[in-house]
Amino acid sequence: MSVKTLCFDCQTPVVIPEVLRRIMRQDSDGAIYVNIVFNERGSCGEYESAYTCLEYPTLEEIFAGTIVEDECGTCGINILVNCDICDGWEQR
Repeated sequence: MSVKTLCFDCQTPVVIPEVLRRIMRQDSDGAIYVNIVFNERGSCGEYESAYTCLEYPTLEEIFAGTIVEDECGTCGINILVNCDICDGWEQR
C-alpha cells in the first residue's frame, strides 16, 4: 500500500533546511528525533524507478518527495523496508 499524503505543496519552497525542519520531532525531555515512516515492501514487482534517465529533479525535490504524513498527521521520511527484516522488527 502506498503512502502518498505529501507534506509539501506547490506553494511551499523546497529547501533542505525546511525539509529537515518538518521531519524533526522533540519529546518532553527535549530529545530530538528524525521521524521515519516504515513501509513494508510487498513484492519487488510492485516498485519501479521513481525517475527516468531524462528527469533531473533537484536534490531538494528528490528529498521532499519522500516526506509524507504519518498516522499522527506529522511529517516523516517515507522508508521502504525489506520483508526479511520485518518479522523480527516488532519483537525489538
